[in-house]
Amino acid sequence: MRVLVTRPEPQASATAAELRRRGHEPLPAPLTRVETVAPPAGVAEDADAFLVTSPRAAPFLAALPQRPVYAVGAATARACRAAGASVVHTAEGEWRSLADLVVAQNGGTRVRFVHLAGADVRGRLDRALHRAGHDYRRVTVYRAVAVERLGTALLEQLDRRTIDAATFLSPRAASIWCRLITEADRAPAMSPMIAACMSEAVAAELAALPFADIRVARSLAVDAVLDRLDEAAGPELRPSAEHRPARAPPATPRRATPRRAAP
Repeated sequence: MRVLVTRPEPQASATAAELRRRGHEPLPAPLTRVETVAPPAGVAEDADAFLVTSPRAAPFLAALPQRPVYAVGAATARACRAAGASVVHTAEGEWRSLADLVVAQNGGTRVRFVHLAGADVRGRLDRALHRAGHDYRRVTVYRAVAVERLGTALLEQLDRRTIDAATFLSPRAASIWCRLITEADRAPAMSPMIAACMSEAVAAELAALPFADIRVARSLAVDAVLDRLDEAAGPELRPSAEHRPARAPPATPRRATPRRAAP
């Protein structure tokens, strides 16, 4: 399958490599570009622990004092360790599980948390921690700036209906795609495509577009998103047994009306 990779670098290259390993052809189509934001001086002076909700924020830990780190998921935890963090607690991939982890491990103790984050933050981690009696401060260390329009080459491929699928890993990316496609008057070009989404929240942002199918990952991991593409492609495109489901479902027939696959 020819698959759009909508992530920005450097994560896009890793996703593209994994798609090639699985027998797909990745097509780069980043919907944002990441810009670094210098944190204010003394950002960690009074921090008891750090919250990190994206691998993109993890490199900033290298310049900060050693403190316990609470990472939103496994990929973010790996990035935190790579940046030098020695104590990393890992949640299950979304902000609610991170809040639950923090509260469970710090019951009865008032902790001053500094959240290293992007400019756009979803969820109410701040409210959950304040309710539990903790101090919370968010520090913006990067921003993901949305692209203004789709490239000419991508529009031509959409017009020729040569793209089979696209991956969407965040609600914001899905929302940007929906806006750009609508502005370019290319909604009908979605009809032969499968959208592989990280979560139901991501899928909801795409509901207005006539995808052949909208498939939601069974867990909050990039591999789980790609697994849904493998299932749609059929076993002939899965060279590695480790990615072959025990009972692979048949490829979903293409249709004009979007149908969300069961999680």
